[in-house]
Amino acid sequence: MAKRFCGSNGKIQKISSCYLRDILLLESGFIAILLSSFGAVISLPRMVASDKIGMWLLRWLLFRLMFSSGVVKLTSDCPTWWGLKALHWHYQSQALAWYAHHLPGWIHSLCVAATFIIEIPLPLLFFVPFRTTRLVSFYSQDADESGPCLDYCLLWLHGFLSSQCSGSVVICSIFPFPIIQLVPLSVSPKRSSLGSALNSHRFWRKLYELFGVIIIGFIGFAILMGSLVSIYYFFYKVNLTIIGFFSIQVPFASLDSTIQLPPQIRQVYKHLQPYYITNSYGLFRRMTGVGGRPELILEAASSPAGPWYEYEFNFKPGRIDRTPPVVIPHQPRLDWQMWFAALTNYRNHPWLMNLVYRLLNQQTEVLELLDPSSVPNNPKYIRAHLYTYHFTDSFDSKDWWKRTFKSEYLPPVTLSSEILRNAVEENGLVGKRVRFKFYN
Repeated sequence: MAKRFCGSNGKIQKISSCYLRDILLLESGFIAILLSSFGAVISLPRMVASDKIGMWLLRWLLFRLMFSSGVVKLTSDCPTWWGLKALHWHYQSQALAWYAHHLPGWIHSLCVAATFIIEIPLPLLFFVPFRTTRLVSFYSQDADESGPCLDYCLLWLHGFLSSQCSGSVVICSIFPFPIIQLVPLSVSPKRSSLGSALNSHRFWRKLYELFGVIIIGFIGFAILMGSLVSIYYFFYKVNLTIIGFFSIQVPFASLDSTIQLPPQIRQVYKHLQPYYITNSYGLFRRMTGVGGRPELILEAASSPAGPWYEYEFNFKPGRIDRTPPVVIPHQPRLDWQMWFAALTNYRNHPWLMNLVYRLLNQQTEVLELLDPSSVPNNPKYIRAHLYTYHFTDSFDSKDWWKRTFKSEYLPPVTLSSEILRNAVEENGLVGKRVRFKFYN
């Protein structure tokens, strides 16, 4: 029921519920159904086989999530990722990030390099038959999501020291090798060669070589440890793996538009797609906010001549002297959508015109999404300006941000403006209602 509710909610809201975490919740919810103890409810013995299938599906989901997130950064040919400069801009989001933003540039480059290693080769450890090794991979992914590289280093060391399995130690000790091969760590506080050490051709050639070595090493180590009891049983497992593997490859086609998958596989995926059982993932394919954080500022007035008063959101940057709030674990979807709207033209975001329409109508449910102290009484005009925000450089400044006016994003509109009326009528807010089909 929870999965059905989330799926229906996503289809109804469409724009505000199409984030990666939503489809991830739906897919993991389906796997949770397979892992749930139905036997305990209907007095049946525990189904060990189904538990194993569910656990492998869960590992495969985690692998796809992290591996795709790492690969798409490189396949996009984004110069910010390839130059290891992403964290020079990425931190401009929350309160503690102001301090992290002012760390030396070589630390930012080192953290980006660690991100590539954590997201691309390390997810392979999810499939290693040693629990401690899998824990090392888990701690690495957890540190990558949390952010601090110090946590990553400490947890990695803890994985070694607490290991009671020699196989785990052998496998884990191999994985610093990809860091040296893929990202030469020529780093010093005064000068870093990380940015110039990476290039597309060399990286992919080394990566393919490493994957070949790792796969051959895993098979050889499994043979030595007696994991492959018989050749027949080995090929039996390989056949089952191939069948299951190709059935869920369609989402990976998003990594490369030239990939040609069999039409039968795409047809199966098309029938399963409405249920979000398997999805494509890829975080931060191209780095946004390079050169400054673009932000939309909505302003209201009683007349075209002003004075104009800014709407303050609860989470997104507005006043330059306001401390960036701590958002986690909440996701402010409206504030998040305002970020995406700032990246393109307002015509690509019809929901923004709906927001302006609701604000002009003083709709209570919408006003509650904003800072109540900034909401003007009975505004007649609303406009939007585009600014570029940067963190301040001085620790002595009372301001957290400095901003530069870029352009007028949305001209002043009223409830009778043609541009606003056409937009809300097209979206079904006034006039003829728009019908949505929730299920295929």
